[in-house]
Amino acid sequence: MKQSGKYIIGTIMLILIIFISCGTTYLITTNNINKTNPKNCPKCPSNEENNISDKETNIKIDVDKDWAYDALYEKNVLADSYTTTYYETFYAKDIIVPYININSSSANKANQEIKKIFDNLIEFYNESVNNKTSAISDTNYKKISYKNTYSLLLTQKLGSGTDVATPTYYTYNFDAKTGEKLTFEDIYTRAGFTSDNIDKKVESAITNIMQEKLEDYKDSYPDKTNFDTYNNESFNNYKETLKNNTLKYYLTDDGKLNIIVSLSIPVGKGFFDTIINIL
Repeated sequence: MKQSGKYIIGTIMLILIIFISCGTTYLITTNNINKTNPKNCPKCPSNEENNISDKETNIKIDVDKDWAYDALYEKNVLADSYTTTYYETFYAKDIIVPYININSSSANKANQEIKKIFDNLIEFYNESVNNKTSAISDTNYKKISYKNTYSLLLTQKLGSGTDVATPTYYTYNFDAKTGEKLTFEDIYTRAGFTSDNIDKKVESAITNIMQEKLEDYKDSYPDKTNFDTYNNESFNNYKETLKNNTLKYYLTDDGKLNIIVSLSIPVGKGFFDTIINIL
């Protein structure tokens, strides 16, 4: 009788142990499911909310860095700094170009182009160290993220002698989900324009800025300031870059469209690359 009682008590304890073990396993499994599946976790962000972030991370080469950052190219310069005959000092450390941290063929092609720009800047810098008259007065870039668009504006200013350094611009645009290049049509569509109105909007913007610029020169160049001539040349420059696929464009951080047009101005070399906001 005593042995039978012990057998019953042992059986009950075994059942309790199995019950507790199964319950613990269920709680752990449920908790893990809630962590990995937001649908079972009311307070967790939904997959839809995390979707863009996940895709943006997936297109990066280095997930721990931003989509663009200062390139770490070696600067093989003759001197860390030099002073021109005009008593201006320039530094090699100020030569900065971006590296596009996107894993796509479009980004790779852009990085190759930027590397060539960097190499040319280093070559120009070393020439300037020797001649003491030319200089890289500015090299910088601006990275812009707007919704699903990454835009990059690279600016460089090279000067020689007493000439005023004029800017040269390079632009790059990528889809934040796919990492692929965005065409001008892609960009102006995202800015709210259509193929039916974009040229008229550009022409109006060019006309407005040309009126401002030629007003500044009318006293110095009264016989050259023929507005229609210079304005038409400037708009034709835009059309030509469209035709040969060399137009430079980007979105601002508030989603506005900027393009770069070579404006015809009656001074100096005659044409100046200018950033124009399209409204």
